Amino acid sequence: MKFYLKIALVLITFNTVSAFSQSFKGGLLAGMVASQVDGDMFAGYNKPGTQFGGFVNIQFGTKIGGQAELKFIQKGSREISRNEMGDYAAYYKLSLNYIEMPFLFTVLIKKKMKFEVGSGFAYLAKALEDTDGYGWYTPEPSFNNIEIPFIIGYNFALGKKLIANFRYSYSMTPIRNHPGNQTYWNDRGQYNNLISFALYYKFKDE
Repeated sequence: MKFYLKIALVLITFNTVSAFSQSFKGGLLAGMVASQVDGDMFAGYNKPGTQFGGFVNIQFGTKIGGQAELKFIQKGSREISRNEMGDYAAYYKLSLNYIEMPFLFTVLIKKKMKFEVGSGFAYLAKALEDTDGYGWYTPEPSFNNIEIPFIIGYNFALGKKLIANFRYSYSMTPIRNHPGNQTYWNDRGQYNNLISFALYYKFKDE
């Protein structure tokens, strides 16, 4: 509970500062995530998650802008065997909770649509792993505390204050190294790979 109270306090402060700025416009965001981890031998965006936080943006001209966000986001991996369907794949769950701060450039490509691209920093607040279905435990080897994601997506305005966001994100640095820090060609470990959808609510009209 204390962890979520800290997140709420940071988000309130984040949006209070933006509310007093004339150049920046801010708001809140919330949405869903579907993720996988490349390098864990499982495939598919099978791990559901949530995201929520706040954002501020600024326009540098009629088409070019910038946006910064601060949010809680769930990533990870999931594989569940379905023996009754003839699927005897291994059981695996990985839950990675991050505090993420993306920095994005936005470009207006149509009247209601913006393209976005950028990067940022993500701090791993909590990591849990379950390899047999008998409960969560702390992963070993441990995951890196910092992730640097590459982000690309687009926004579609649903009204004056509501925006739909579709996004793809991939780790530019490994989130966990292979055992013994081994490398296989350009494969240095495991990487977050996710798609997401979110709704953005703006406090002020553009």
